Amino acid sequence: MSLFPKKNNTRLSIKARLDSEKSIADFATSSDDTYISILANNCNDFTIYNNSNAGVFGARGIVTENGTKYDTYIGIKNNNNIEKIAVFNEDTISLNKNTIITGDIIPSSNIIYNLGTPQNRWKDLYLSGDTISLGETKLKSSSETGSFVISDANNKPLALESGEMKIIGETGKNIIIKSKDNNLFANTVDAITGELIRELNVTEMNTDTMVEGSNLFYTSSRVANIINASNIHTCNYIENTSNKISNRITLQDKNLSNYITKTSNQIENRLTTTKNIIEKNITDTSNEISTRITLLSTDQITEQFGANNRFIVDNKYIGDIEITGELRTSNLIVQGTTTTIETDKYTAEVLNINSLADYEQSALSVNKTGDQNAKTTIFSTTYNDQLVAYINTDGTLFASNLVGDGSKIRHVRLADNFTDELAEGNNNLYFTHGRVATIIDGSNVHTCNYIKNTSNEISARITSTSNLIEGRLTDTSNKIEGRLTTKVIL
Repeated sequence: MSLFPKKNNTRLSIKARLDSEKSIADFATSSDDTYISILANNCNDFTIYNNSNAGVFGARGIVTENGTKYDTYIGIKNNNNIEKIAVFNEDTISLNKNTIITGDIIPSSNIIYNLGTPQNRWKDLYLSGDTISLGETKLKSSSETGSFVISDANNKPLALESGEMKIIGETGKNIIIKSKDNNLFANTVDAITGELIRELNVTEMNTDTMVEGSNLFYTSSRVANIINASNIHTCNYIENTSNKISNRITLQDKNLSNYITKTSNQIENRLTTTKNIIEKNITDTSNEISTRITLLSTDQITEQFGANNRFIVDNKYIGDIEITGELRTSNLIVQGTTTTIETDKYTAEVLNINSLADYEQSALSVNKTGDQNAKTTIFSTTYNDQLVAYINTDGTLFASNLVGDGSKIRHVRLADNFTDELAEGNNNLYFTHGRVATIIDGSNVHTCNYIKNTSNEISARITSTSNLIEGRLTDTSNKIEGRLTTKVIL
C-alpha cells in the first residue's frame, strides 16, 4: 500500500494524535528485515538519492533454535546498502561506529557492571588525567618526577608483587630482577636476544661483588704504607735517642773520672782529719741507726725513682703490674680505652661494659682465629645450661626467639649500596684497626728486637763503665784504708 497525500501538487506531512492509545502507528511486513526511511534532500522526492543519504529505522527477526529473536536498529543507507549503526535487543545494545559522548559514562549501580569481558577486551585506553583508582589502590603518573606511583587511598606507597621485574638499560642491556630458590637475583641480559650476560645473587652479596665505599678494603699496600711510615719514625727516634745516650754516657764518663779523681784526693785528706771523729761517731751513729731501723716503717721510706721494687701508696700503684698467681678481689674495675683478657675461660657473676661516649671502636670485640673452613662458635649464650643464641665463624646467627615487627630491617637496594651495608667477603676484606694492629704487632717484634739489642749494647757499655769506676773506687778505698791503718798503728 502506498500513501501519497497531495494538495496543490505538494506532498503533505503525516501527523497522528491519539488521546489514550499507547501505539500511535503500527507498520508490519512479511519480510524478516524491514525499515522506515527518512530522507532529507532538496527536491523532497523520496525516490531521489534514496540509495545514499537515507536514514533508516528498522527491525529484523532472526530465527534460532529457541525461536525468533527480534532486533531494532538505527542505520544509514550507503550505496544502497543499509549500515546498522546501533542495534538493540532484549540483551544488548550494539554500537558499530565510533561513539562520541559529551558527558560521563556512569553505571546505574555500584560494583555491578564490567567494562569489557575476558573474551572481548578493549585495545587501548587513552586518558588525560594522572590517576586510575582500582578499588582501594591508586595508579598515578607523576609528570613532575616522571615516575609511576602505586599507593592506597591515603596516598601511602604500596608494595609491588611481581614474578620478575625488567629494567630497560641504555646500552642494549636490560636488568631482570627476580626471585629464584628463595634468593633475589639481579641478572643482566641482552636487550634483543634475552641471553644472560651476568647473574648476580643479591641475597648472597659481599665485598667481592660490590664497589668500594667509604669503608676501604683491606690491602697489603695500604697497611705497608702505614707500617713504613711508623717504622721510619720509630727508627729515627731510636737512632737519635741511642746517639744522645751514647754521647751522654761518654761525657758523663769523662766528667765522672775527673770528679772521682778529685773527690778521692779530697776524701783522703778529709779521712785523715776526721778519722778519730768518725770512730767515735760510728759507735754512736750505729746505735742510733739500729734503733731507727727497728722503728722504721714503709711510710718513712722514700721510693727511689725507677726502682724495680715499687710501693703501693694510698691504695694506688702507678705502672704496669704482672701477677703470676691467682688474684682474688670482691669487685674488679678496669679503666682505660681497651681491656684485653687473655684466658681460656672468664667467669663473672655480672659483666657490665660501659663504653666512652662517641668512642669509635666497639664496646665489646670478640676475635677468634683458626681454620676458615671449620665452622665453630664465636659467641654463645645459655640459660640454665640451655642454648639461647650463638654466632658461628661463617656468620650464622642463631636465636631461639627473635622479637620485633621487622620494621628496622633494611630493604635490599641495588643502585646505591656500598660497603657500609654489606657483609665482608673472603677476598676483599674491610680495613680495620684490628687487622692493621696485627701486622703492626708483627712489625713491632722487629722494632722491639732492635730496641732490645740497642738496650743491651747500652747496658753493656754502662756495665763496663761501672766496672771501671768500681775498680777505681776500690783502688782508692784500699789506698785510704792503707793510710788509715798506718796512722792507727802510729
